Amino acid sequence: MVIFLLDAAAGIRQSDDEISPSLWAASLLVIVAPNKTDPVRRRELLAVLEDARRKPSIEPIPICARAGAGMADRLIPVIVESYP
Repeated sequence: MVIFLLDAAAGIRQSDDEISPSLWAASLLVIVAPNKTDPVRRRELLAVLEDARRKPSIEPIPICARAGAGMADRLIPVIVESYP
């Protein structure tokens, strides 16, 4: 399992696009988690989530690690449920 953290405030960068094929080629479950969602305007966050949905993974799980938003209620349950 790989948790692919993206910086939601910066959007999906070229480096994210460059590394992502190797993550999926490893045949592991990839969880895309845009982080730092708290300062991002809703419209910008929706654009980041739409870009993340183009990656072959489960539905992106937006989080804010600093505030803990999306961690206990969304990210951790997906990790637990996906663990073999």
